[in-house]
Amino acid sequence: MKLNSLVLLSVMFFSCTSHPSTKEKNPNPIHSSTSIKIDTTYLRTGFYYLAAGSDGIGKKCEGDDQVYSLAKIPFVSVDNVSQCNIKMEKIENKVYPNLCLQFDKKGTTDLKEGTGNPLHPQIAVVIAGKLIYVVENRPESNITTGNVCIIIMGSGIGVSGLELEAMKRAVDNKR
Repeated sequence: MKLNSLVLLSVMFFSCTSHPSTKEKNPNPIHSSTSIKIDTTYLRTGFYYLAAGSDGIGKKCEGDDQVYSLAKIPFVSVDNVSQCNIKMEKIENKVYPNLCLQFDKKGTTDLKEGTGNPLHPQIAVVIAGKLIYVVENRPESNITTGNVCIIIMGSGIGVSGLELEAMKRAVDNKR
């Protein structure tokens, strides 16, 4: 589990914020705060591919002004989460909350097929209807074990203990 957490950590730093590395590696991202209309449709917890313009659901990233067009159905769904835990992880003398998800067999297969997929250069992480991250989906980010720890940081999100517990409850309740 520790290895997956570190792998995801390196992926999560390429989040919705205007991180210089994101701009350099993706000069033509599939998002625009001017051309995509924000949609109030509730998206269930899961991992989503980005969609072209009006083909998807426009969501504003938490802690950011960027709006992304997300596929209407996740490629990995909360329905396939078998266990959810909150874990605190110390990184460079700071402690960060993690929402750790363990997927069942189908979820593990879906993660393996969807992460690291070159046909989808970016993927979105949605928790309880909120777009938490849009990350680069590089080959080295392929998740094969079915265990993922989502670090709740890096995208301007400041969560309290109550908000973190609410995220966990949403996953436990398959929302």
